[in-house]
Amino acid sequence: DRLEVEVDELVAGFMATQAPVALACRLMLAASKLSSDLERIGDQAVSIARRSLILMDEPPLKPLLDIPRMGADVLAMIRGATDAFVEITPEKCADIIKMDVRVDDINRQLERELTCFMVESPKTITRALNLMLVARFFERAADHAKNIAEQVYYLYTGQDIRHESEFSKV
Repeated sequence: DRLEVEVDELVAGFMATQAPVALACRLMLAASKLSSDLERIGDQAVSIARRSLILMDEPPLKPLLDIPRMGADVLAMIRGATDAFVEITPEKCADIIKMDVRVDDINRQLERELTCFMVESPKTITRALNLMLVARFFERAADHAKNIAEQVYYLYTGQDIRHESEFSKV
């Protein structure tokens, strides 16, 4: 939280005193937005850890394949987006945006499966809801990683792809 505020203050100070142009303006805007998305990813990580501690003491409802896959995808998205920023490689952003669709699909499938568990056996409701929350937290972290990728793409190309359809992106 503190770092996000610090980045915003640095950006505002630079813009007020240096009169930046084009790429420099986009860099300042990107830095502010990236710090916000990274801070929110951190919040999601804390929420995942808290729910995971609760789930550790309970027997699994099903083999945990989807949640670890989501976690691996989200981690790859975060690394890919931050690497694209540092390495000035906006072409990497397309893969990150596509991965978000996969994470969304896994989340929806997991919600359907866990809802069936709850309907069939009400005693599983607490465990299923905790798993749904973990999946949702991963999905939100993926959304923030996608936001970073979109911002990096804009930074280096000048093309804003945030509100374009999935098929026309990058």
